[in-house]
Amino acid sequence: MTKPIRLDLSVERIYGELLRWIMSGEVPRGSKLPTEKELAEQFGESKAVIRRALTRLRNDRLVYSKQGAGYFVAAMPPSSSSGSDLGADFSFTDIYSMRTLLDGYAAACVTRDADPQVIQKLGVLVDEAYTQLEAAQWDLVEARRIDWDFHAVISEACRNALVKPMREVTSVGIGSFWFPWARVEIQVQIEMTRASVEEHARVYKAIKSGDPEAAEEAMRDHFAGSLQRNRERFGDANPCN
Repeated sequence: MTKPIRLDLSVERIYGELLRWIMSGEVPRGSKLPTEKELAEQFGESKAVIRRALTRLRNDRLVYSKQGAGYFVAAMPPSSSSGSDLGADFSFTDIYSMRTLLDGYAAACVTRDADPQVIQKLGVLVDEAYTQLEAAQWDLVEARRIDWDFHAVISEACRNALVKPMREVTSVGIGSFWFPWARVEIQVQIEMTRASVEEHARVYKAIKSGDPEAAEEAMRDHFAGSLQRNRERFGDANPCN
């Protein structure tokens, strides 16, 4: 019997709370976050959990760290935070075109490997996404977390060791789109998210059916749809510039 996938709810909770601080402007861009010790005391969690949540925010390019000084909310991430200047300088087309290639390839790889735990986790994320869409109160942070995890699961499960680091580099730009997304009307957020969730469901269905070509095509279609929706809303330039 396949063991159930366990999500680290403590890290997810802290990640969500810190992200809400950032998105709401409670901690303005460029401002320093409380220390790991202060956050651990405030949230009643271990420093290890806080550190993992902060690391995830840093990977999403929403905060950056300075040695000996702590974590700061990114205005646009400085090159010192990730070793890359991607994100501010590239358009939606640049970023999504590259991700189409990477994630399409990864989806085909995952389908060929047919790992039942990976397939199960993708199914859980699709179900969570639909549940979130129907929730009484819309939560952009949770919706975007589920979206991010869906792609992360696929890239991390792909056995080509280059996929994950290349995806992380191109994710700098996509991570920077959090701020303009937060300024869009809630109903538009929901409509755009619903379209994305339906595309994820098609990717999952293709992976589960064991058809690598269909999985790659579904993932490519997803990024084509995402690109079209974002360009219609923001134009082609990175909206954070």
